Amino acid sequence: MIKKFLIILLLTLIFIVSIILVPYFVATYQYEKLITVDTLTKDKVEAVLFLYYSKEIPIEESLWGSATNTKLKKDEYCFQYLILGLEPIDIVYNKDDKVMHTFSSYE
Repeated sequence: MIKKFLIILLLTLIFIVSIILVPYFVATYQYEKLITVDTLTKDKVEAVLFLYYSKEIPIEESLWGSATNTKLKKDEYCFQYLILGLEPIDIVYNKDDKVMHTFSSYE
């Protein structure tokens, strides 16, 4: 009986840890691919990223953007890409959809 309980407990812990770690490693992998691309644009970013939900956010909602007191210029806007719905990668674009700043807020 105790052996069965310990097996169930171990499997539960493995499941919980994987739910926490898998999005982090997927986000890290995607971010590393992003920073190697020359002249990033919004189209290129969205071609590299996968398994994400995106939304436009005020820079103050970005963990790095708010921590560094980053201010957007008149023609800039910030998009947040939530990898697997959990790990944010925040990107500031200009009016031509070119990447100005990239924040790996999941770290």
